[in-house]
Amino acid sequence: LKLLIILVSAFCLNVTDIQAADALSWEGTLEIENILTRQYSETTSDLTVATAALAFSANPTSSTHILMSFLYEENDTPLEVDEAFISYFLTDWSVEIIAGQIYLPFGNYQTGSINDPLTLELAETRTTTLSFWYRAENWQLAFFNYSDETQDVSGRDRNNDDNLLVHFESEFDISGNRFAVGLDWNSNLLQSDSLSGETSISPDSIEAASIFIHWSNNAPVNSFFSHLEYISALSSTCLCDSNYHFQKIKPSSWHTELGWSAELLNHPFVLSTSIQGTKDSEILELPKKRYSLAASMQANAYLALSIEFFHDQFIEEFFSEPSKSTSNSLLLQLSSEF
Repeated sequence: LKLLIILVSAFCLNVTDIQAADALSWEGTLEIENILTRQYSETTSDLTVATAALAFSANPTSSTHILMSFLYEENDTPLEVDEAFISYFLTDWSVEIIAGQIYLPFGNYQTGSINDPLTLELAETRTTTLSFWYRAENWQLAFFNYSDETQDVSGRDRNNDDNLLVHFESEFDISGNRFAVGLDWNSNLLQSDSLSGETSISPDSIEAASIFIHWSNNAPVNSFFSHLEYISALSSTCLCDSNYHFQKIKPSSWHTELGWSAELLNHPFVLSTSIQGTKDSEILELPKKRYSLAASMQANAYLALSIEFFHDQFIEEFFSEPSKSTSNSLLLQLSSEF
């Protein structure tokens, strides 16, 4: 296994000002995965370090929080700074100010599966931002001003210095059932991690919205939960190939999931099934439909074993006559959070 993590933490703080021994803390995640995929009558196997993450955080005062994290994903993400931010909480106003590199709360992406939901694959956005986050007892409202550097097909820098995200979320109980609902508006879906590198897309920005509803019955054992989420661009954009043939697209994705959480052989156990889909997202090589069944068991406080079967249906070619193709995959994961 090719895994090397070197973490250098440098906070702009005077260490002597930190009085509490637990003001500095760290945590990590390690996920080893083996995936078997059968497509076009061929079976392939791949063993990878899917995730290796380590984060250091500091709380020099009750109102100040600082975090730096590193992430490595074999064959996907080289060792890099994942998040690095400073937050300051204004107690009198219940407002948190965040400055730095974070994952924007555009979409929710909760799942009991091993795979990231297709909504995340389309819309997850990591960027540098200045944000203001108001939190009340059972609802929250946040504004994020962020920028990023992308280029179009001609190599021209896109003018994306004033992107804006508005995030609203609320949680409440009804007859012992726990609900969470959220609604987001994003001024530029093209700044998502998946779309930011697509130089063949024009214009420079495209508005998008997301909505999610989560439910759980809050039972101490044998509890059920469901996730419903939809993310879509609010207008069409143009996609051109190397010959400047244009096609209108309006990327979107949805995710529905039902799960069951219980104790199995005295170990926490989660079983979930989901149906997901995308539209106009073939440029990202995302499937049109995904059906999955996943199970996970906590072996101890730090180790979990998971298995997932998923069936993908996707469009093989984007600019020529589309032809449907399918693949079946079995994913095994050994994970540890410490």
